Amino acid sequence: MGKTTFSGPVVSLGGFNPVGYNNEVNVASGITALSLTAADHGGRLIMLQDAALDITLPSIVTTEPEDKTNPGQLCNLGLTFSIYFSVAATAISLDTDGTDQFCGAIQIRTEAVNAAGESATFFADGADVSIDCNGGTKGGIEGSYLEVIATTDGWFCSKSMLLTGAVTPATPFGT
Repeated sequence: MGKTTFSGPVVSLGGFNPVGYNNEVNVASGITALSLTAADHGGRLIMLQDAALDITLPSIVTTEPEDKTNPGQLCNLGLTFSIYFSVAATAISLDTDGTDQFCGAIQIRTEAVNAAGESATFFADGADVSIDCNGGTKGGIEGSYLEVIATTDGWFCSKSMLLTGAVTPATPFGT
């Protein structure tokens, strides 16, 4: 089935299950930069296969369309990117366009349930335009998961980043 557009609310009594081969996007090892797009990455699970990567989010467009039923409208509120770390990060950066900021929070915690390490939750401060993961204090080891959603307040981020060992977590947010 091709792309289907609905102009009103969609009700499903059994839920929506985004399953199938096209719902996972593998970012191959060796790629150093990736610009996310709604068409190629939106609503899909993005699997990172490399420890170092610069990822750029698209600009948030909040313009109210004249015809709210037009499937070609530019407004991208609600656009969601889900990012899974298949390998431990050494230098993964998730950046906005420099104008949009991050809002929300990211929890960074130790990888082991019974580890003696620390956990912390870091909140975006309204000026943050990057999330940097180093696999250590800023999280990003294998199994980390990050989700960002386009809102009128900026890119809302949430989920858990994992770190190694018993180290003190540090904020992954940057300006």
